[in-house]
Amino acid sequence: MRLRRGVAVLHRGPGVSQIGLARPVVVTGLSAGEQEALAALEGGRVAPSRLGPTVRRALRDAVRAGHLEGDAEAPDGLTVGILGAGAVGLAAARALARHGHRVEFSDPSPASVEAPGVFSTPLPGQSCAGAAVRELLAAVPLAAARTGLSRPDAAIAVAMGAPDPVAWLPLLRTDTPHVLVTTDECGVDVGPLVLPGASACARCLTLERAQADPLWPVLALQCGAARRPVVEPHVAELAGSLAAAMLLAWASGLRRGGSGSAAAWALNAVWRVEPLGPPSVRPAWPHPECGCGAVEEAAA
Repeated sequence: MRLRRGVAVLHRGPGVSQIGLARPVVVTGLSAGEQEALAALEGGRVAPSRLGPTVRRALRDAVRAGHLEGDAEAPDGLTVGILGAGAVGLAAARALARHGHRVEFSDPSPASVEAPGVFSTPLPGQSCAGAAVRELLAAVPLAAARTGLSRPDAAIAVAMGAPDPVAWLPLLRTDTPHVLVTTDECGVDVGPLVLPGASACARCLTLERAQADPLWPVLALQCGAARRPVVEPHVAELAGSLAAAMLLAWASGLRRGGSGSAAAWALNAVWRVEPLGPPSVRPAWPHPECGCGAVEEAAA
């Protein structure tokens, strides 16, 4: 049992310690030995047998605050599919791998079609998925990464202009939680996090946009796999990290025995990332004509 990196144990006075800063857990009634044992969490593991009841209660509070890793309640790492192994997908994969999650890349396009700099040294004839695996392992040597999808626990689907039905339809059919990411010439839309049948999906977005532009479905089809996302490097990093954060928040909610409510900020919402300025957010509600079931779920 240990603290997450960056979580401090602070001495407030005799018998009183504090875990964390942004979400502090203040522990009182500690002996000098218990304060030492608690402080040792910042530097390494402490055997549960060394912890008295006061410290154990404090650590239960620390788990709820999200300060601990390596506890018995933590789930095994998720398997996350990355559909679209370009700059944004690779940024998301790095973030997920550093949190101990397995990554599967799906992108058969040749690595040569990606913008210069996305892949450092792609092999001749290598696919984007294969190049992404090599790139991820270079950045996170202990990452569990492979090409091809098995049956991922969650996914991130990256496309240019509009969500690609080839990617998101199978995810809906298998009830796989996923984050939609779409790029354009000015930036990246990240979200919503789709919990099939419970929140807005890709078709909900298409129907909503078609209300403003009846020809949008025709335009969306022209944005298919033949067009690659092209994104400024720093925008790709931010967008990919944001997509990963949505899945990490969802997984955190599951770990604490919920249904992913920790990711409420990512449901029915699209975050906009552009080269200049902070990300902005707009609502993306379930559409009554979609048939995905999210409207009925929201009304229940």
